[in-house]
Amino acid sequence: DVQKVFFVVEEAWTECKPLMSRQVMADGIWQQHQIKIQQYLDQHRRNVLDQLAVTDLTIVSAHSDQNFDTVTVQVLAACADYDVDDKGHLLRGDHRVGPWKENWTFQRSSDATTKVGAGTMNAHCPNCGGPLDLDLQGVCKYCHVVVTAGKYDWVLARISQAE
Repeated sequence: DVQKVFFVVEEAWTECKPLMSRQVMADGIWQQHQIKIQQYLDQHRRNVLDQLAVTDLTIVSAHSDQNFDTVTVQVLAACADYDVDDKGHLLRGDHRVGPWKENWTFQRSSDATTKVGAGTMNAHCPNCGGPLDLDLQGVCKYCHVVVTAGKYDWVLARISQAE
């Protein structure tokens, strides 16, 4: 599921379509994601992650307390990373594929149980089981609960540079 989330978020980023990643991101990080994408659009540019591949996923920490379960996964990936303008002209970076790594932190309520074959990555509301259809606030259009707050399923809460 971490790899699925990774590709959903990165596709939303490179396609400049933040709604694509709404289902898997907590509010705070999704708002930042949306703002950064809008900045690119305002500058008539986009970031391209060409030949993106995940080479390894490693759990680097896991913690549970009375409020949250938290898991941090180090993502080792490789791609060419460059910016282009609206006409496809190279503005930054190059076409060489290179490795990089980030830590992706996921959270859910300590009371939550992720159901097999259900949840946001399987296109179902983790609360009511209906087809996943969220508004901008992450509210399910069927049962009217916020599913991106981590109460019912894992959500991406933070991305940080790995050491």
